[in-house]
Amino acid sequence: YDLILDVVCQRSVGTYRRALRTGGTAAVVGGPTRRLASAALLGLAGDKRVRLVIHRPNSPDDISLLVRLMTEGSVTPVVDWVYPLDEGRAAMRYYATGRFTGKIVLTM
Repeated sequence: YDLILDVVCQRSVGTYRRALRTGGTAAVVGGPTRRLASAALLGLAGDKRVRLVIHRPNSPDDISLLVRLMTEGSVTPVVDWVYPLDEGRAAMRYYATGRFTGKIVLTM
C-alpha cells in the first residue's frame, strides 16, 4: 500500500511497515500508548514512514464535520466494549491491559 490510515492502531507497527510499499506512509490516530510510542520510534527510520496524527478539535465546525461524516457512514467508530458508569473501575482495568481494539465506552 502507499497509504494506511488506522484510527485505533489495532496492529503492530511492524505489520504496517510490511504492508507498505517503499516510500509509503502509515498514519496512526490513537491507540495503546506502547503502540503509539513504537510508531513514533520506528517511523523515524527506513524508506517507509509511520506517523502519528494528533487532532484537537478547535471549533464547532470540526465537530459538525465529524458528525456529518459519521452520519453519512464515511467514518465508522469502532467500539470494543460498553460499560455502565458504575463499572468504571472494571473499564479502567480493561483499558490497562492494552488488549482493546476500539473505544471503551461508559454509559450513563
